[in-house]
Amino acid sequence: MQYLGIRHKIICPSTPRHNGKVERSHHKDNEHFYATHCFFSFDDFSKQLKYI
Repeated sequence: MQYLGIRHKIICPSTPRHNGKVERSHHKDNEHFYATHCFFSFDDFSKQLKYI
């Protein structure tokens, strides 16, 4: 990617730099979906997701 002027920076996986974005996403998912829906199996969960 150097030809595009993009510098690669290697960081360790699972650093707080990554975890913050993921945790915020999970929090929003919980607020918008999981807290307002009940499901009893993966099939039930999949069916409910289709109607959102």
